[in-house]
Amino acid sequence: MLSTDGRRRSFYTVEADLRRNPSDLEFVNQAEVLRHSSVPGAYIRAGTHHHALEGLGAPLSFGLPELRGKPALIVGVNEDESELLDIYGLSERYVSSRAKDLLLGIDPGAFEFAECATADGVGRLIEPYWMMDVIRVVEHWDEERSKVLWHRDLRADDPGQADNPLITRLQDVYFPSIAKDEHAFYLLRYPRDFIFDQTIVNAWREAGLTGAFFTPLQPPTSEEAVDADHFYNYPYWSDRD
Repeated sequence: MLSTDGRRRSFYTVEADLRRNPSDLEFVNQAEVLRHSSVPGAYIRAGTHHHALEGLGAPLSFGLPELRGKPALIVGVNEDESELLDIYGLSERYVSSRAKDLLLGIDPGAFEFAECATADGVGRLIEPYWMMDVIRVVEHWDEERSKVLWHRDLRADDPGQADNPLITRLQDVYFPSIAKDEHAFYLLRYPRDFIFDQTIVNAWREAGLTGAFFTPLQPPTSEEAVDADHFYNYPYWSDRD
């Protein structure tokens, strides 16, 4: 889809900014809040929004897990309060109240949140962080024009992966079916990371929010290219300089 001024609309996968310390938090009451799985010591975090995908034995799940109580977090376990990030987590995500407000203000139908009782690293109660996930899931993109790395191609030496329907890496991707008021979503065949459009990414950057890293799914701007070594799809864009 093109933007209103005729330019290609920009999208980004959202990853943890590993130049910071995105895992510097503790889920204090995880054992009480999350259900135990059949694996000893593990807990069920699967979301409650299920989507079938042909070729997989079970549906993919998105969104927040079922919670048996209010999550309690310590954020910035090893950081000063002034260094707290606005998003923590490497797979499950926890966002600050100001990040939640920004996201809901732009695309209220895309997200699911659960309030967490939150303390900083010295035990002081602070404004709550929120367990967060994206719940909008889209199935279609322009496969002909897009460049992606399929899991079956990455594992071409494994006959058992020949029918794997999942994408391992998004590189240069066109999303013509995304409506102009849809700014955040998962691509069904790529459940690793959710995706933000330029509207959210610009707002996040302008607000000075921290903890997220945005990998462009179109040619990066000159400002973005400075961080190309950190792109999840590196070296795809670097090889095109």
